[in-house]
Amino acid sequence: MKVLIVTEDEKINSQVSAFLEQQGFDCIKYRILMKALDNLEEIAPKAIFLSAQDYPRHWKTFLQYAKGISLQAKIILYSEKPLNQDEQDKAKFLGVGYVINKIDEEMLSGLSDFLILSNSNEQTEAEKKDDKDIYDPYIQENDFENCNFLFNDVQSGKIINGKVISINDDKLIFYMFDENESKNLMPGTVFKNCTLKTPQKICSVDAVLEKADYNGKFQFKLKF
Repeated sequence: MKVLIVTEDEKINSQVSAFLEQQGFDCIKYRILMKALDNLEEIAPKAIFLSAQDYPRHWKTFLQYAKGISLQAKIILYSEKPLNQDEQDKAKFLGVGYVINKIDEEMLSGLSDFLILSNSNEQTEAEKKDDKDIYDPYIQENDFENCNFLFNDVQSGKIINGKVISINDDKLIFYMFDENESKNLMPGTVFKNCTLKTPQKICSVDAVLEKADYNGKFQFKLKF
């Protein structure tokens, strides 16, 4: 089982990887979050150990991206400081399955047990769902299966993520993963510094919401 470890703390990196490797796990270690993000699809880990305290502003973006590419990985979040209720809710939504607040033998043993149990029960109903059914009519014409679009809700500040259905010149049609997040999105709203991920590159764009059907499908005008 491949485990991606992302933390700036060399001691934690070494402790976690040494313990897990003794249990038979294959560990890949990164200190720079963006490098780990860039290589996430290629690494395709079955589990991610991510330090929230090292990346307090970006751990949610990292996990949102992992969710956006349908990465079926078990998420372990490390934070010595207790998560507040909002962070707990976001962590749960982003698929965090295990939170640890210190590195000791008991915590590492619990982490190992979590990974072993998760690995043995990997095929859950959620993971069996074939998201591709939603996009089949579009994929037949253009392959946008590996394109994702992320932006921050202007009002709530929440990260919104989904699949790109089509891109035509500066028009982007987008299917949101969580339809409940669509209620506050109004046509005419400008979203700054959105992230567009294609198989070729990741780029930052501004986008204007042009149309919304509030069933999860939206049309944006992109400003590169």
